[in-house]
Amino acid sequence: MTDIGRRESRLIPRLPITPKDLSSQFKRKFLNKLKPSINPLLEEIRNSQTQDDINKTTSHFQNKIIGACKSTYKTKKQEVARPPSRYTSKLEIEKNRLKTLRRRAQRAPQDQRSRRFLTLKKDQFLYMRHVKQAKNSGWKTFCTNASNPYGKQYKAAFRKTIKPAHLIALKNSNLKGGQLKIADNILEQMFPNPLDYADLPTLRTNTPDDASFPKKEIENVIKNIHKGKAPGPDGIDNIIIQ
Repeated sequence: MTDIGRRESRLIPRLPITPKDLSSQFKRKFLNKLKPSINPLLEEIRNSQTQDDINKTTSHFQNKIIGACKSTYKTKKQEVARPPSRYTSKLEIEKNRLKTLRRRAQRAPQDQRSRRFLTLKKDQFLYMRHVKQAKNSGWKTFCTNASNPYGKQYKAAFRKTIKPAHLIALKNSNLKGGQLKIADNILEQMFPNPLDYADLPTLRTNTPDDASFPKKEIENVIKNIHKGKAPGPDGIDNIIIQ
């Protein structure tokens, strides 16, 4: 290639890669991975005489295709949805037993139906008690084994209602009164008043106090404040300040 041709090729803009181009690239890569195994697989198919040979060849062929796909395409790890730890196999057996009792009570004769439904209600009450006990025990174990105090257990219990900084203030406090009273109690516990120190003459200075901010400057700052939440665990919304 001459220098002019090289310059022209450099000046030509590169087109963006489309999904169709990516698909063709993956197809070529897949075929290149599978190509070395095609002839041995065809030979196995020709030599298959019995049903067991055909099944073995089919399984071998499927494994080759799966291996080529795994080495060609990107796979996403999908977490398996596991049942909650509190729901044991014993509770599952009891649940199925209650379903059976309900069906039998519905199909029972008219003179026996009330007695069977009464027995079903008693068993359901015991089952719900066991479910509640297992739920409390599982939740206690889940919170005990948690490494982060504000992890999944905190989000599941409080969601967006209580911020982490409020937990210390809410501890051993009386939450009576309106929202303003509760907010004052939280602020008082989070930011207590300083203790009264003795007025020592050595600490007194004649430095004048700083000039207060003008009202117009404060209004401009509040007006141009960023729309969103303040940093930190409290996450105060700036719209409320405005």
